[in-house]
Parts: sequence; structure tokens; C-alpha cells
Amino acid sequence: MGVPHCTISYSSKEIQAITASLLTGLIKAAHSGLIKIDKIIPCNDFRKAGYLHNAIIEVQIGDKKIAYDTADGYQSIHKKEMFDLCLDNLDAYYMISYNPLFQAGMRNEHKVKSLGLTLTGILCIGNPFLMPSLKRDSALGFLSKIKRFNENLQNGSVESYLCDNSYDYYRFLFWTRLWENNKSDSEYHKSYPYLSAAEAHYYNGLVHEMIDSCNQFRIDTVRLMKEQFGPRFVYGIYVNETAKQLCPDLLQPCPELDTKPAYKQSLKQNYICINTEGLHHCYGAKVTEYLASGRALISQEFHYQLPVPLIRDTNYIGCKTAEEIVSSACTIADDLGQIKAMEKANYNYFLNNCLPEHIIRQSIENAVIK
Repeated sequence: MGVPHCTISYSSKEIQAITASLLTGLIKAAHSGLIKIDKIIPCNDFRKAGYLHNAIIEVQIGDKKIAYDTADGYQSIHKKEMFDLCLDNLDAYYMISYNPLFQAGMRNEHKVKSLGLTLTGILCIGNPFLMPSLKRDSALGFLSKIKRFNENLQNGSVESYLCDNSYDYYRFLFWTRLWENNKSDSEYHKSYPYLSAAEAHYYNGLVHEMIDSCNQFRIDTVRLMKEQFGPRFVYGIYVNETAKQLCPDLLQPCPELDTKPAYKQSLKQNYICINTEGLHHCYGAKVTEYLASGRALISQEFHYQLPVPLIRDTNYIGCKTAEEIVSSACTIADDLGQIKAMEKANYNYFLNNCLPEHIIRQSIENAVIK
């Protein structure tokens, strides 16, 4: 059996950071000889191909077709019968956020699989997200683009996150944002025209409740951690209109977190990281960054399943409330044995399970080769 040829279609507009990383995984899979890529094609309307939304990468490998769903959760899958029809034409459907109970009982439930965690925004030569065209327009403009190309390549590398440092004293780190919650029922209905007006009102209401809950949990976590630990708790809240309305007193400059390079450098310092669940109950991009940087983790309990689970009290301390996060922080703050064991476990978990080329290889081997 020769190396299978494949064509890759991807959305250049939806969930770009995770899409970029999965494309890097596919390109590296080709470099390793697992597949041969014939074409990488942008496609910004996957619904015409029968999918329920556009946060999709589709890979045709020989006579097999695999889809990668990069959405935060199941928020665009309202009707199971429509999802089942979508799966009829696929051999495997990998989800970043995977809940086996959702598709239980569907004809094609065996095709839906957990993809796992990976870093976002990871780039490589050949990745269409790396930078705009290098077409020469002027000598100065060309040199500027080359410089930006090299910077993007460096900033979008796995190595820029990796760290296995340990320390004898620890602080706490939490960077977060509050989400806007202003989508009207009519706007929601326009996004999902197959819903009735009543259904659009219902599902949009669920999204509003989820965002309100997510925002409040994050605000409560900052307030309580700040009250308990003072300057030992380093935090940043992204400044937007929602944050200005809900917690203006908590907005402050934070040199450790205000830029991406500063944030990456902070992940390599003496911090225990705090995590709350993302939109639609997803893991959130920062969990994988914490793992790659070998940091101990206190997190709101995880909602979705991974191919290789993160183990409670080994990879993270799980909490259901902001108060439990503070209590757990008090317990682990000076327990160097537990902190360093968790740091080692998380760094190893990342190397063994989260590299883009690893999760792509696993998905292709499971869906095509086996």
C-alpha cells in the first residue's frame, strides 16, 4: 500500500487559531510520510456540503473522508437527525469538544470521536495561515514581509511554549476575558435558518445564560482570589465593553499578561495557573498552554471527554465553584511536592498527547489505516 493522497478543505474565517494548528499537524504528517497532500483549499461555506456549521476541516484521503470539527461545543448542532445525515457521507468526525452522550443512539454515533487537545495558532512552512503572499511589491515591502514571516513562524511554534522549570515558591496566574452577550433572536435565527422562530428564541436564550454564567464565574474567581492572596495573585482581564460594564474596578494594567510574548514568558515562571471553562463548556485554549509550559493547574471541572483523560489531582485540581478554586489554591499554595509532581505530569501529558502532528496521526491511523 502506497502513501495515500489527500485533499484538504478548511475554513479561513472560523476558529482560525485551532484550524491553523490542525493544518500544521496535517502538513507535518505529510512530511513524515503518513499522507501526501495534493491540495489545501479554502472553503467558507461547508453548509453547502451538508455540514451544520463552518468550523470544519475536511480531509479526503483516498476513498476515506474525515471531518475535524473545531467548534467550542455542540452549539451549532441543534437537531440530531440533521447531524446523523451529515455523518452519512463521512468515515470519521473528530471533535475538539466531545460528549458521547449527545450522539448516543444515532445511526452514526460510532463515527463521532474525540480529537484531543492541542495548542492554537501553531504554524509551519506551507501553512496558509502563516502570512500573506510574499509577492514582491518593493524591496522594503518585501523585506518587511520576510521579517514578519520569520516572526510569525517563531511565535507560532510549539517550542515557544515548552518549559519544565520548577521553583521553591509559587504565585497564582489567571488571564481571562468576558464575552459579549448581545446577539438578538433574529440574528441567531439568521445563523440557523432551519430553526423555527420559537426554537431560535429558546437556543439563543441558552447561549445568553451560558455566557452570563461564564462571565460571572470568572469575575467571582478574580475577586475571591485577589481578596485571599493579594499580590500573590497575578491576573488580567481583557478590556472590552462587557468588562467595563461588569467589573470596571478589576481592570488594571498587568505587564506580565498584557502582550502575547509577556504572557508566554510568564507561563515559564513560578506560577500555578487558574482555569475556568470556555464558551459552550469547552476546555479553552489556555489549558493546553499550561500543559505545554509544565504548570500546575487549578480548574473548573471539565465538561468534555479526551482520548487520554486528564486525571483529577494528578494533572489538575478540579473545582465546581469560585470558592472551591480559592480553597484549592490555599491547599496547594505551599505544597511543593504536589506542585512539582503536577508540573511533571502535565509537561509529559502535553508531549505525549497534544502535539498537532500527534493528534492528526492518531486520527488518521484510527479512521483510515486500522
